[in-house]
Amino acid sequence: MIRRLLPISLLLFALSAKAQPVVISPIVSFDYGSPLFINRAPGVLNPLPGNLSGSSSGASYGLGGQITLPIVGSLGLMGGMEAVYSTGSFASSAISISGNDFKLLMEAAAEWESSQFAVSAGPWISQRFAGGHVLEQDSNGTNITPSNAMSSATHLGLFAGLICNIHNFPLRPELNTHLDFTELPQAGVNAWSFGLSLAFVFGRNEKIETPSNPTVLPPPFIPHASSFLASVKFLVNGSPSQGSPPLERVETRIKDYRMVDSANAAPRITQWDEESYHLPHLALHYLFLRRNGANLMLFKDSLRLLEKIFPGTTDSVGGIDTVLDLEQDSAWQTILTHLNTGENNRLIAELLTNSEVIRDTLVLPPADTSRAAKTIVKQEFRFELSDNFNRYTGGREALDLLLARMKELLDSVNTIRIQEGTSEQNSAGHAALEKKIEAVLGNRESLRAASADVSGGCVVVMER
Repeated sequence: MIRRLLPISLLLFALSAKAQPVVISPIVSFDYGSPLFINRAPGVLNPLPGNLSGSSSGASYGLGGQITLPIVGSLGLMGGMEAVYSTGSFASSAISISGNDFKLLMEAAAEWESSQFAVSAGPWISQRFAGGHVLEQDSNGTNITPSNAMSSATHLGLFAGLICNIHNFPLRPELNTHLDFTELPQAGVNAWSFGLSLAFVFGRNEKIETPSNPTVLPPPFIPHASSFLASVKFLVNGSPSQGSPPLERVETRIKDYRMVDSANAAPRITQWDEESYHLPHLALHYLFLRRNGANLMLFKDSLRLLEKIFPGTTDSVGGIDTVLDLEQDSAWQTILTHLNTGENNRLIAELLTNSEVIRDTLVLPPADTSRAAKTIVKQEFRFELSDNFNRYTGGREALDLLLARMKELLDSVNTIRIQEGTSEQNSAGHAALEKKIEAVLGNRESLRAASADVSGGCVVVMER
């Protein structure tokens, strides 16, 4: 089995290596037809004279993976491999035949794709790899199964499929048909089967209308639109990328003041440092001919994370010359979840027009101190204040002490955030605490948010 499938495997890997990036998707399938694992040669099963009439049915269930890659324009290549379990039966007044089969199915096809649907066609080969059996019984239930009841272990054929591309939906449903050449001489029209498959595409397929007022960067970073030369380029802090972008290391020094709900208890003060790494401002600049439209895709290695479709407009002239701000795009947050901060992350931007494919690559470095271009030091002061300050001796004095410290810092901080619990907001103690905080902050702007981590008071965070 391995010797027979190896040439097909090498072909699929060779095809996928010709053009990058490829897209790998898991796939499940269902196929309905006749049980073609039964040996239909004359004299093998049903050795009775004459032709028997009866009914047969078979179903196949597959699980595997699929590789697709663009070649030029709307044309591409597809390769798939599935483990398939088949079961089926034939019944007549004289005999009954049933059985199952386990096989490995491999497909290779050419694919033409538009924004709404795709059409694919090509050859397939299957190989039985485990188990499987056929049982034949006469009208009395006696087992009359011959030793060669199963058909050939290797089958060949052709398949064709119609794929539906659903806007903003990760599943690609496909209606398909298979023709088994190995069983065609014996099975006739029963050599055909029909099925449905579902492939999960990582990323999203987002249709973007042509922007009426696109963002244009000043020269020299943007080629002139009248040249109509399609291009795509990563921008780092507004400039074309040059190698790996630098990371910024942020060191936050935190000082925490916490009230203690006990009589005559002074506030507890703790300090610690936190460090984090931040990417610079990233964007994509792209240029294409307006009337032809284009597809803009973003990959991490071979994994497609983002696709935006710009439909062509036949009544327009000139080019689209604009910038996609990744930090303002909702899909970018999803992409960040696929990045491993402990290793290099290779991002590939691909602009596909009707005549060419243009790519640009950006390698995001791992987060470590040796690669940080600069270090930014921030200070954060946290005040954990209690609603119960009136219930304990010395509680009012402890609160006033922390409020005085907040007032000292007020003019030197840049932002103020207030976090409070959801259950105590209507209590009298919480209202009294809020009034004291408002007296300290005055007209100073602050950001408020409810937090499940806060109870019995609120947390005031001041940053500078």
